[in-house]
Amino acid sequence: MSTPVVSIPPETPVNEGLSLMQQRSLHRLPVVEHGRRVGILTETDLFKLFLEFMGARERGVRATRLPKEEKGGLAHLARAIAEAGGNIVALGLFRGEDAASRTATVKVGGITAEALQKALRPHALRVIDLRTL
Repeated sequence: MSTPVVSIPPETPVNEGLSLMQQRSLHRLPVVEHGRRVGILTETDLFKLFLEFMGARERGVRATRLPKEEKGGLAHLARAIAEAGGNIVALGLFRGEDAASRTATVKVGGITAEALQKALRPHALRVIDLRTL
C-alpha cells in the first residue's frame, strides 16, 4: 500500500478514479467519506466497465472500421444503421497514432453482418473486422 494512502470521495467519476489508478500504478483505490472507507474501486471494476462499453453482454454484429473523417459522420452512420434495421448497442472510438489510424467499433443488434457491412461502406475507409457475437 502506498503512503500516504491515496483515496477518492464517493462523488468522484469512475473515469477519474481509474485515471488516478493508472497514473499511480494502483490495483485498487479506496473510496472514503468522512474518514471511513465506504467502498473500493478495483481493476475488476475497469473490466466490468469495459465489457459494458463494448456491449459484451448483448447479442449482435460487431464491426471495427477506419472511419472517414467527416463532420456529422457519427450521425450519418447511426442513420444508415437505423435505416438498415439495426440498433446500436455499443460504440467505441479508439485513438490511433494519428487521425488516419483511429478506429471505431460499433456493435449492432437486429441486423445481419452483410446488412451492417453495406450500411458501413459509405462511412468507412475500410472495415477491419466484422463478426457476429
